[in-house]
Amino acid sequence: MAMKRVLLLIAFLISNLVEGTSSATDLGCARDVENLFKHQYVNAKYSKQMISFSGKRRNDLGSYPSCMALPDDHATYCLIETKLVEGGLPLNTFFAECLPTSCKDVSAEKLLPFILGNASKLVSDVEMHCGNNKKLHVSVGDIVVATLCLLLVLASLAATALHYFESEVSEEPQCDEPRTPPRSGTNPGGQPSAVSQTLTTPLMPLASTNDANPSRPPAAKIAVSTARSLLLCFALQTNTKDVFTRGAARKYTSLDGIRGISMMWIILGHTVNFQALLGFENEADTYGQLTKFSFQFVIGGEYAVDTFFFLSGFLSTYVAIRRLGRGKTIPLVPAIVHRYLRLTPTLAFCVALYATLPEHMSQGPFWYKYAHEIRNCPKWWWSHLVYLNNFFPKHYHHQCMPWTWYLANDFQFFILGLLILVLYARTKRGAAALTGLLIIVSSVAAGVITDYYDLDTGASDETHDKLYDKPYIRMGAYLVGVLVAMLFAEVGDRKLPRKAASAAMIFAIGIMAVQVYILYNSYHHPWTRAAKAAYNSLTRLGFTVGLAVMVYLCVTNQGGLVQTFLSSDVLYPLATLTYCAYLVHPMIMRVVYFSRTQLFYHTDIEYASTYCGFLLAAYATATVVHLLVEVPFANLEGLLLKRA
Repeated sequence: MAMKRVLLLIAFLISNLVEGTSSATDLGCARDVENLFKHQYVNAKYSKQMISFSGKRRNDLGSYPSCMALPDDHATYCLIETKLVEGGLPLNTFFAECLPTSCKDVSAEKLLPFILGNASKLVSDVEMHCGNNKKLHVSVGDIVVATLCLLLVLASLAATALHYFESEVSEEPQCDEPRTPPRSGTNPGGQPSAVSQTLTTPLMPLASTNDANPSRPPAAKIAVSTARSLLLCFALQTNTKDVFTRGAARKYTSLDGIRGISMMWIILGHTVNFQALLGFENEADTYGQLTKFSFQFVIGGEYAVDTFFFLSGFLSTYVAIRRLGRGKTIPLVPAIVHRYLRLTPTLAFCVALYATLPEHMSQGPFWYKYAHEIRNCPKWWWSHLVYLNNFFPKHYHHQCMPWTWYLANDFQFFILGLLILVLYARTKRGAAALTGLLIIVSSVAAGVITDYYDLDTGASDETHDKLYDKPYIRMGAYLVGVLVAMLFAEVGDRKLPRKAASAAMIFAIGIMAVQVYILYNSYHHPWTRAAKAAYNSLTRLGFTVGLAVMVYLCVTNQGGLVQTFLSSDVLYPLATLTYCAYLVHPMIMRVVYFSRTQLFYHTDIEYASTYCGFLLAAYATATVVHLLVEVPFANLEGLLLKRA
């Protein structure tokens, strides 16, 4: 009860006064709380309001808006956060009080024992935050990023206007050859693989255009022409062309559907996973929900990442093998540089944005958590831009943008894939054997590490650090894609008998479903250490094998209804925007969740409506980033490469 807790608080503070150990802050707080309890703080009505606006039990946050509406020279809302060990699990636990302003600097460690009594021995990581936690200081970084955003908008508007006026008097103007990122070989967002780009754009200059043309135009005209071409790279007329409309000549359209659905699956999982950053009022109902059979599909969203790994390995390798078949070689360094230049501008923009401007967007009792989330950005931002953030920092949650671990792995796998292709050019069997061996090594390593550290099958800090984001654990899915591409290059469009194709599709769906739902058994019949090791060793490989069979059937036009559904034009825009949606959706979730004034009360209806809102917000924001950053910088890279 609030009254009882306030009485204990007074007793504690007064006992400190008697012992002569209290600070001046404690003295003022003790006096004001005593008056509050006697209904003599300001006046009786005011005191009763403050007590009523306080929480009545743990995880009851009272009324933040009502407390903050009181004059801030008398009252402030304080939230004590701690972790309470219950059932062996450290659960986020909160206590909320509408306190006299003089108490806002009192140590949380002093207050908590008299709120929890003997149960205080079960808590850890105690901290207290008072007020609205709004960021008032504007940093140099804030100004720089805001200026950059403004310049991108102005460049897009100017380019769009220039394109419009030029198209009125002549044929459609071009950013030389506008190059929206092709979707043929992709990582999670449709970002092109560097290998696929080598088929349409030379990565090494073949000759100097100026040397080939002795009658060059004056330097001034060249400068004007160059500036015009650079500006037109931001024109919306050309940059929106491939966002919503799929080209008629596009092959393997079913892969667009797989990408789009996988991204929706990731957002579905993150919608509930990120709620754990705060906590739940109905904890028992919530954790009971996690063990339901129907909810395993939500938890299984982590397999969508393996889908992206597989597609990236498959498409990059297949396109490269076609190149080798035409007698060309794989330009290793130019290919890596090309991929880096395609991925990094959008990633760098999102890192800079995440670490600065959103912190000014909101306030509330939980808003201090946003500052906590970005606290490591000044130290570790660079690790994202060199794609080593899955190793530096050491701990997963110390990254600036933890969810971008995927990009680090994918970039590392891309380099590994290029090296395998070099071997493939010499000996196909040797490359296939090495790829298969690495797949086995990856699976065995996952099992051995799980057993050695006695890791669980679910998400935890230790599992994230030792298994989840490490390339030697996650490379299996990518390498299965590489192996399937080698097979596809050998057998081509050779088809199975109709019944065999149908059976293969049923097998593919079945084995993927088993991986998603098998954990349900562990909630009701706890697994042994060996069973956990076997699961972590084989589950991702099993899912990827099922996916490989499905993809092979679809790209050889044997996918039936599954292929028809995945090839739907409705799913194409989702595939086009996947990269940007992957980067921005966790930012949106953090801003929305940390702006709350109450904990979550988990119900299926609330979860579904929240998911739909995040889905719309993620793709709307992704569209903006795609048009202002991703496509223009891909155009610039192509333009500069052509003129090099």
